[in-house]
Amino acid sequence: MIPVERQQAILDMLDKNGTAGIADAAARLGVSRMTIRRDMQELEGRGKLVMVTGGARRMERITSELSQ
Repeated sequence: MIPVERQQAILDMLDKNGTAGIADAAARLGVSRMTIRRDMQELEGRGKLVMVTGGARRMERITSELSQ
């Protein structure tokens, strides 16, 4: 599985569960934990998720209104 496919699978896990554990994602995708960690770091850099201890959670979208 190429990185883009793994990263999409991670995002799908986040959409479904709200969080994705490194160990769980590695087992599901058949790759090492380090590979998942690198994929999550890449996605975090692109603003798609936030890394937390042991995994990641979906980036919360913050909307603000300008008051006048």
